[in-house]
Amino acid sequence: MLFRSEDFHETDVICIYGKSNVDHISFLKNWLKDLDSRKVVFLEDDIKKHDALLSFVDKNFEKEKKTQTFLIKDFEKDLKKLAWGCVYLDIKIIKSSNEKREASFDKISKTLKELHLGANLTSYLYSDFGIKTFENLYNNLLKTDEFILFESLTGEFKNIPAIIAGAGPSLDKNLYELKDLKDKALIFAGGSALNIFAKKNIKYHFGASLDPNPYFKRFKENEIFERPFFYQNQIDSNNLSLVHSKKILVSDYGAHPLEKWIYEELNTEQKTFEAGWTVTTLLIKIAKMLGCNPIITIGLDLSFKKQKYSKGVVKEKSTYKLIKTKDINENEVLTQKDWILAKSWIEERSEEHTSELQSHSFISYAVFCLKKKKK
Repeated sequence: MLFRSEDFHETDVICIYGKSNVDHISFLKNWLKDLDSRKVVFLEDDIKKHDALLSFVDKNFEKEKKTQTFLIKDFEKDLKKLAWGCVYLDIKIIKSSNEKREASFDKISKTLKELHLGANLTSYLYSDFGIKTFENLYNNLLKTDEFILFESLTGEFKNIPAIIAGAGPSLDKNLYELKDLKDKALIFAGGSALNIFAKKNIKYHFGASLDPNPYFKRFKENEIFERPFFYQNQIDSNNLSLVHSKKILVSDYGAHPLEKWIYEELNTEQKTFEAGWTVTTLLIKIAKMLGCNPIITIGLDLSFKKQKYSKGVVKEKSTYKLIKTKDINENEVLTQKDWILAKSWIEERSEEHTSELQSHSFISYAVFCLKKKKK
C-alpha cells in the first residue's frame, strides 16, 4: 500500500495490521512528528507473530513514544477497548502490502470501524453530562398521565405479519400498496416516516419516535393522535406533548444509573432494551418481541444519492455529517454514522432470524401473498 500524506492529514491514529513495510517507516516517523497528538497502533491477532512484531516496533521506533503494539486475544472485548480509547479521534485501519491475511484483516477492520462509530455515538449521550436526557425524562414523566409498559405486550401479536416503514426514497415505490394491507399486517411507522403517512393519508397501526432533538416543525405535522405510540423517555418533551393517543413506554439500554433508580422508585422499571441505532431498528426489535412473523421492512435505504428522504418529509436542518460510501451496485452514495451501524445491526439479526426478518427487496412478493390471503 502506498502511503500518501494527504490521505492521513486529518487522521489522529493509524492502526496497522501486522508489520509495516520497511519503506513506510520513514513516512510514519515524519507523520508522527507533525503533531504531538498522533499515534500508531500495530495490531496482531496471532500470538505466535506478536513477539516478532514487538521486536520490529522496538527496533524501528525505539525513540518514538507514540507507537504501541496491540495483541487481540478476546476479539470483541479487545477491539471495543481500543475503539473507546480512540473515541472522538479520527482513525484509519490499514495493512501493509506484504500482509497476506486478507480475511483476518477484513474482519478486524470492519469490526473496529463499527465499534469506533458506536463509541462515538454513545459518548455523545454524555457530552452534556446527561442534562438534555434528564430534562426530557423529567418533563415526560411529569406531563404523561398514563402510559403502558411495553413489557406487558410481549408476545401479544404472535405470528402476525409486521411491516416496518422507514423514510428512505424507495418508500415511494411501495407506499400505496400498504393501503390494502392494514387488515392483514401490523404497519409500523417511525420518525420521519410519520410525515409521509400523514401527507399521503395512509393508515398505520403503531407510531414511534425516540429523537431527543426538537424537530418540532416536522413532528407536529404527524397524525399521531389516535394510534398507539412507542417511545423512550429520551424523546424531546415538546414533541411527546403532541401525542394524545395511547403511549407505550419502551425501556432503553441503561446508560444512566440515576434513570434506573427513578424508574425503580416509580415502580415502572423494565428490563434493559437494546434497540439498535435508529427508530427503525427500535421498531424491528419491538415487532420481534411482540411475536410478529414475518417482519418486512420498506423504505429502509440507509443511504441516498440526491434525495435523502421519501417525498413528504418536512425539511429541517440536520446536524448529521454525511459520509461517502458505495451501495450494493458499487455506486457512490451518501450515508451517516447511525445508518452504518443500523445496517450492521439489521444484518446480524437477519442472520439470526432469517424466517422472520425480510428486507424491502421482498416487499412485492410479500404484498402479493398478503393480498392473496385477504381474498
